Amino acid sequence: MAARPNIIFIITDQQRFDTIAELGFPYMETPHLDRLVREGTTFTNCHVTAASCAPSRASLFTGYYPHTTGVLKNADTWQHSWVELLNQ
Repeated sequence: MAARPNIIFIITDQQRFDTIAELGFPYMETPHLDRLVREGTTFTNCHVTAASCAPSRASLFTGYYPHTTGVLKNADTWQHSWVELLNQ
């Protein structure tokens, strides 16, 4: 059986796609991100479920829309799921 691939999401905060030199923005020096672009996979046509960072990430990590996760703005905290509450 083939080994499972390692998948790592690197998510930077408050950074547009066009601020990475390797993606065509020569006015910034981003050597580490440039190497990741060259050696990894980049998504150049993406869609998000929310315009704000925290709700969008909550959707990415859970697979649910922001109105379902309860994270509707950046200042919201993540609600604990019933599975997490079983530890108490």
